[in-house]
Amino acid sequence: MVLLSFGKILLRTNDETRKQRNASCKEFWKAVPAESTSDKKERKNQELLCRYAALGHPNRQGAIVYAETISEQLKTIFPVLSSK
Repeated sequence: MVLLSFGKILLRTNDETRKQRNASCKEFWKAVPAESTSDKKERKNQELLCRYAALGHPNRQGAIVYAETISEQLKTIFPVLSSK
């Protein structure tokens, strides 16, 4: 299911570095002096996209699942690796 919030709902990620990534987005896309209205709107949109990009990051448990799945697939491609 895809949920689009159009900036109305803050979607939170379920991982340990969420706060750090949000702070990085805010710092990178911070306001600049004498910013025009259109520039401010674009900056806010980019900051929102930056925060939403973090939704694809797995938490620790998800990262383990990814790693195990990749390892299993590599073992089927390279059976020599699975015997060691």
